[in-house]
Amino acid sequence: MIFYLTAVNQQGERQKFYFENSELEKGFEVLTNISSRGHVLLNASVCDGDSLLQLPVEAFDGQPCLPAIRALEQEWLTVLKSPTPVKSICHSWASEFITNRINRHESSIVKLEMAISRMQHRLANVQSINSKESYRSTSLRQLEHTLNRFQSSLATERASLDRLAK
Repeated sequence: MIFYLTAVNQQGERQKFYFENSELEKGFEVLTNISSRGHVLLNASVCDGDSLLQLPVEAFDGQPCLPAIRALEQEWLTVLKSPTPVKSICHSWASEFITNRINRHESSIVKLEMAISRMQHRLANVQSINSKESYRSTSLRQLEHTLNRFQSSLATERASLDRLAK
């Protein structure tokens, strides 16, 4: 890897230079050391093969970064040596998913039962009217159709809930 940088030295002179390092972390440490000596980094990039990556110069504030990077690397190695079994993760997600679906079905069932009750009450009110006008029969058909739709939806929700609850 080749690190390219532009810095202003303590005398206020702008300098451009590069260095080569095979380890990214050690290259970062060099940039940190340059900053800790009073130089101000203006621009930094690293070239690795065909890739050129601009580095955030504000990250190199003069404080050592290599120990933190090594500690993070050790944490990752520890995590990777003892991975969480995929089966337990999937089981956890599946349980949460099923619980959420059960809650949605139960909520839908309550709402449908309330709507059916209101619809039955309206239907009874319209049926009790002693009128032979056309709007009464139209209203009855519409109410019966809506009531049937709600009852069908309720049956579907209950069947879905029963399948999930097993």
